[in-house]
Amino acid sequence: MRLQPQQSGFTIVEIIVGLVVLPVFLYSIGLVINSTAALNDQGKDLTISSGLVEKKVESLRSADFVSLPPDGTVVDFENELPPSLTPPRKAEYTITDVNPSLKQVDILIEYRVGTRTEVIDYTSYIGELGVGQ
Repeated sequence: MRLQPQQSGFTIVEIIVGLVVLPVFLYSIGLVINSTAALNDQGKDLTISSGLVEKKVESLRSADFVSLPPDGTVVDFENELPPSLTPPRKAEYTITDVNPSLKQVDILIEYRVGTRTEVIDYTSYIGELGVGQ
């Protein structure tokens, strides 16, 4: 009775299966990384634009009530948008008199995210007696 030596290694079938599965796995990992990066960029843009809206509202609230623009005024502040927001983009606010002692401020920011336009539309009120009004 003769013993045959144990052979180790991969068969040709195992190597072919590995060569087919490995690129599919690597491609999937690449898609996950790209999707995560895109979501990260969108979140960053949203945070930046939301911060700009808050800053603009606070600057208008801290201004003297009588110095606010008159009813129906549309003010463009696109020059305040950071360059990281993709064109075409737009930033403006509209002042509307609700009554003699209260003004409504509508802020609109638009910018491009991939193939769609992201819109931030915000409304706030500024009273003659201050923020607590």
